[in-house]
Amino acid sequence: MRRLWLRVVLVVAMLAAAVAASLEIFRAEQRIAENRRAEEAFTSDTWALTVALGELRTAQRAYVSAGRDINSGMVDVTRRFEGVSDQLSGLAGKATASGAITALNDAAAMIASLQRMDVQIREHVLAERPLIASDLIFTDTSELTGEIVDQLERARATERASHQAATAAERRTESNLLAGGGGVVLLVVLLLLPRAGAARVDEDAGADAGEIAADDADADASAGSVTAGAAGDLLGLHEVADSSPSEAAPPSPATGAAPAVETREPAPDLQRAADLCTDLVRSNSPADLPALLARAAQMLNASGIIVWVLDGTGNALRPAIGHGYSSAALARIGPLPCDGDNATAAAWRDGRMHVVASNGDGPYGAIVAPLVSPDHCSGVLSLEMDDGWERSEAVQSTVEIVAAQLATLVSADPAAEAARRTRA
Repeated sequence: MRRLWLRVVLVVAMLAAAVAASLEIFRAEQRIAENRRAEEAFTSDTWALTVALGELRTAQRAYVSAGRDINSGMVDVTRRFEGVSDQLSGLAGKATASGAITALNDAAAMIASLQRMDVQIREHVLAERPLIASDLIFTDTSELTGEIVDQLERARATERASHQAATAAERRTESNLLAGGGGVVLLVVLLLLPRAGAARVDEDAGADAGEIAADDADADASAGSVTAGAAGDLLGLHEVADSSPSEAAPPSPATGAAPAVETREPAPDLQRAADLCTDLVRSNSPADLPALLARAAQMLNASGIIVWVLDGTGNALRPAIGHGYSSAALARIGPLPCDGDNATAAAWRDGRMHVVASNGDGPYGAIVAPLVSPDHCSGVLSLEMDDGWERSEAVQSTVEIVAAQLATLVSADPAAEAARRTRA
């Protein structure tokens, strides 16, 4: 192709196709990022609602707890019902999959049934029928709460599948755009390459011109060849011609340098964390805790976990249960004074999470989170972290969620609880 204007048109068309494909791929990446953010927000709100349901169940138990103010407990439960309803409404507004919307509607109907059951419980409590109220709280409401959690998990899984399908569709669009743009570029390059026939014509024309001038230059060439040969020996041109490119230019050491590796902050698996929170809400027995703690340790890359509760004196924290430590090791650790100078005691006093980062001398760090119930701190969850995971904000947030859920299952010694009420 020897026409200049046609070559320019082809180059412009190639550039336009490449720019259009790049723009569409950029937009597809933006949509993928939006899908990812929407999925993460929906999952986070589902976790928050699951934790709120667990706290609501704990607050209802205050109806039949000795020494509790029934009126203040009813006010607290009413407030928590309103919060759960608001959270469910917000979650329904973010749902896009039809299956997720249906599951959230079913959950809303079950929460309405839970509110009606709460009215019956209050009537039995006010009528001084604590046994019937306890049966409703620990049996019927517990089962209904578990069904609500199942619906939330179903909504989360359906919504996640919907977002993943949308992301896969965007990836296919990107592949098609890349293939189309690459095809256009390849076609234009092939059209712009010189044809073999045209090159042969040029060579023949050059050969004819050379033959015409060859006769006139024979004498000058024969005379000049001696001079050129002598000059070539003096300048060392023969040695240069015989040397290989590798000898003339040694390779740069920079070409062998290894590329930089980008490090990413560690983060726990969202699916495993959601499953763990769901099983914590369903649990009604302390016998389930060892297996649940083992799953938490594996998910959070923790070599050891200890759940601390107040001992009988009410002035120290004792290791109630652990993972990664033998019973003898827990016994040797013994109780820690609540006013001690350590992260465990500080977390219990402050009611907030403490992080102990690992240093260069050892591979272990720690995260300590309080187990906060509606009216006091019932204990502390401590984790010994590996590989610097304690520095990750995602890991710290997940530990707080697990601690909030464990707070609904863990309680202090009865003697310690009595001592705390006496001091209060």
